[in-house]
Amino acid sequence: ISEIREILRSEEYKEHPELFTSETLAHAKISEIREILRSEEYKEHPEMFTSTTLAHAKISEIREILRSEEYKEHPEMFTSTTLAHAKISEIREILRSEEYKEHPELFTSTILCKKYEHIKNNFKLARKYNIDEKYITTKFLMKPVWQNYALINWLKDNNKTIIENGKLNSIFSYMPGIIKKKFNVDLKELKKMYPLEEKEETILTEEQIDKNSFKKGKRLTKQVVVEQKGNLEANKRVERELFEETIIKIEDVSKGEEGETLWKD
Repeated sequence: ISEIREILRSEEYKEHPELFTSETLAHAKISEIREILRSEEYKEHPEMFTSTTLAHAKISEIREILRSEEYKEHPEMFTSTTLAHAKISEIREILRSEEYKEHPELFTSTILCKKYEHIKNNFKLARKYNIDEKYITTKFLMKPVWQNYALINWLKDNNKTIIENGKLNSIFSYMPGIIKKKFNVDLKELKKMYPLEEKEETILTEEQIDKNSFKKGKRLTKQVVVEQKGNLEANKRVERELFEETIIKIEDVSKGEEGETLWKD
């Protein structure tokens, strides 16, 4: 409450109340807000600063993005969302990738907020199931890999087409609630029916690590490399060790065909 009180009594709040929402109160500190609103970057680009930017970005990261060559070359791809959630190192990796070079039309300011590994894995998933890249959409790239994987397999098992009327099936475009209402498909149940780890020999995904460890207050210190062969037992052992160590780094969770890394965190 002391931090909230400090924000609501500040000159910054009095001058820019439109920039303050519950999100700002929940995540920002007045010292960081003050630094952002007094910066040259804010004075030059006020339209790129929203309550979300104040809540999640630091002025050092904002400055690095706005001074980068990437921003100078592609200013149209940078918005308040990008400033709030992206890092220049990840943006740089995306814009230098083969995926971007081949399909620049798919890359928006929202896509820049994703990690390159996430984008790459969705492209690999599409290739694995023989989905021509011309059908891939921005919304498909945005979705979690496990969700796209589950939907692909559900469509196949129910004799439904992945490509319909010359486009990717619309089910890949919707949020979970709409998928449940429109297609009577519960993604939570679908995830259990088509667990990514069983068919792709991947047990520990970033999301599972979060659920199994960090959300229970555990941190892991051990570096783990899970190989393609025999990784089921290896992962069972790792899962036991998750609660005995303190930070984990998954270097290589699984390998695809011909030694190609399929999922890598």
